[in-house]
Amino acid sequence: MALRKIENLLEKYELGETDLNEEAELKTFFQKSEIPDHLKLYKQLFNSFSTAGLDTYKKKILIPKKNRKIQWFSMAAAAALILGIFLGTNFNNGTKELTNENLLTYNQTKSAIEMLSRNINKGTSKLKTLQIISNSYGKGKQNLTILNNFNTSTHKIFKLKN
Repeated sequence: MALRKIENLLEKYELGETDLNEEAELKTFFQKSEIPDHLKLYKQLFNSFSTAGLDTYKKKILIPKKNRKIQWFSMAAAAALILGIFLGTNFNNGTKELTNENLLTYNQTKSAIEMLSRNINKGTSKLKTLQIISNSYGKGKQNLTILNNFNTSTHKIFKLKN
């Protein structure tokens, strides 16, 4: 009767359905010296569990120290950034008026950038045309290869010489 109970517990153990008390019962059963032959593999398993808890790690674990300089540097950089934003917004609030010279420079820069944009757009439209030509060339090359294969096959079939 006890052997049947152990076999049922082993089935539950293999399915992962045992609780800690049932596993302790299996462990104590397999610590006995008299175990049926068909359960001897389980003895090795449960004995290895009991000895595994006794293993210790003897090497010293070194934990690297934090670099304090990097922490201070990052805090100083954050403070400088906040101070720069604060001073920059207060400094620019007093100079909202644009002079005629500033407006003229702004308009000239704006027109130069627009002209650059138009020229780049013209260049990209020519590149699109070049892409179409390149695709057509690729298709023609493919067709030529097919024709050469056809020509070679027909020469072989009819035993013609080139």
